[in-house]
Amino acid sequence: MELNTKKYAKYFIYLPKDKSEVFNIFIIEKSDEGRVLGELIEGIFPKAEVYWMNMPEEYDKAYNGLADYMIFFDTICCEKDVLSIMGQWFCALNEKGKCIFNYENISEKYHYGHIETMLYTHSMALDSFDDNGLFIVKKMLVEEGRDLLTCRYSRIYVLCPAYHKTGGPEVAHQLVYWINNLGGDAYIAYGNTERYKIWTNKELYKYVRGHVTRYEDISDIEENLVIVPESAIDYVFMTKKVRIFLWWLSVDNLHTNVDVSDKRELLGCIDQRVDKHLVQSAYAADFLKKNGIDRVRISRLADYLNDTYLNNDIKKEKKENIVVFNPKKGVDFTKKIILNAQNIKFVPLSNMTTEEVHHLLMKAKVYIDFGNHPGKDRIPREAVMSGCVVITGKRGSAAFYEDVPIPEEFKFEDDEKMLDSIIGKINESLERYEKTVIKYRDYQKRISGEKAEFIEDVKCIFFDSEAELNEHSNSVE
Repeated sequence: MELNTKKYAKYFIYLPKDKSEVFNIFIIEKSDEGRVLGELIEGIFPKAEVYWMNMPEEYDKAYNGLADYMIFFDTICCEKDVLSIMGQWFCALNEKGKCIFNYENISEKYHYGHIETMLYTHSMALDSFDDNGLFIVKKMLVEEGRDLLTCRYSRIYVLCPAYHKTGGPEVAHQLVYWINNLGGDAYIAYGNTERYKIWTNKELYKYVRGHVTRYEDISDIEENLVIVPESAIDYVFMTKKVRIFLWWLSVDNLHTNVDVSDKRELLGCIDQRVDKHLVQSAYAADFLKKNGIDRVRISRLADYLNDTYLNNDIKKEKKENIVVFNPKKGVDFTKKIILNAQNIKFVPLSNMTTEEVHHLLMKAKVYIDFGNHPGKDRIPREAVMSGCVVITGKRGSAAFYEDVPIPEEFKFEDDEKMLDSIIGKINESLERYEKTVIKYRDYQKRISGEKAEFIEDVKCIFFDSEAELNEHSNSVE
């Protein structure tokens, strides 16, 4: 095999300068190039012992603490059995003070990732090796243009009702996942746990995998942070020392959950205890600014759809003349539309599993939503990504193009005077579906980019970068 000197040189920067030093090095590899690298090391360091961790007979040696250095030469998929082995290896290094991971942390958090991702992005791992420690790490990260992140908080708790699976709980679990993935220490903290034997909904477990606690077990110290959704706003005043970020996933929940006449006065009291306001929608940001919250204390932290909808394969020939609606949103006005459009087939999203909702949206041509839109709702976005023409009212976030960026011709006041226009637009969308749905391409592109945007928001809000420790710049303008 031809030797690429430049390619291999970077590995030797982190190895001992004394070529006569005795040490053991484990190479994690799946390719011939990994073996070439091992032979190179043996040639340069005659007293070094090189092991390849894909050989089962070497696992015990790693576990018994023989490894002094490790090279992840190639990506290794984190299947459960591999993680068990790697967890043992990390425990062994931990005894030498070179790595702080243990089996529980790895096996709970990284079943679905890659070991190289865990290593390269987890600041705790990067900081746990001395100057002669783990080879590639910082130099390779810099070469790849990736930031080295340090979480600003010792532990982050995200409040969530136990066992629920709606838009709010899902994004709460996603936030815990990404904080941990980027190198922080985050836990989902459930309320009302006495009502459920199982706290975590099975569809959300993949995001937290053991990083679970209860409201009452949160450690109330200044180094920690609690993310409080506005639906749990009472919690803001239940602690004394821990830092608080209030996450506005909905604006309307404040009106329904808090019985006060002066919302501005209430927000003023809340603002004194809260360190920052996070907003999921432009609607929420506008609400806070209109009620006296300084814009510099407001940061965007939206959400994103799960991969079920991001990877849709829309087949237009399988679309049917179906109009889908959510019976929990704007039901009174929606009933009037249905009563005045007897020729149209309306199907409610009711008593369905996640898979059934997805299947129906993939079949339907139109989705209508004349609800309050208390935040940037998920179902309209799921409908758009399923190839539906979306028609909405103008309440809440639907009034903001930043939140619901559909052409104005598809937004209507929920007024009886508009019934004929709404029904006309529905019929036009069904009859001229292929020409109409093209108008939603930009919205689809925006939705496709929400996950990357969310990850960047998480980095800015909760982490400092070694490359750039300046104040993060995602404040809402």
